[in-house]
Amino acid sequence: AGMQSGFLVRRSLTNPDELAYFFTSSPAATKLQKLVNVAGSRWAIEECFEQAKQETGLDEYEVRTWHAWYRHVTLSMFAHAMLVAIRHKANRPSKKRMTRN
Repeated sequence: AGMQSGFLVRRSLTNPDELAYFFTSSPAATKLQKLVNVAGSRWAIEECFEQAKQETGLDEYEVRTWHAWYRHVTLSMFAHAMLVAIRHKANRPSKKRMTRN
């Protein structure tokens, strides 16, 4: 009750011939722009997981239980978040002024 289903077609901004298709399910009051924004955020999330696979071994687990898998994924994603934060801080311009001795 109060939900709507739909089919969203999203066109690429860089290549107008490239289309992406999505089945949607959202509260009935959800605006079309919100659905488009959420659909567009998918690529950033996929890129994040791809980086975590390459940099922190997200996909290299050899576990047999759910708890072990959960711990591996949690630690891998935490390590990736730390790397992103450190990289962001390193690339920021420093606010300190250089002083002469």
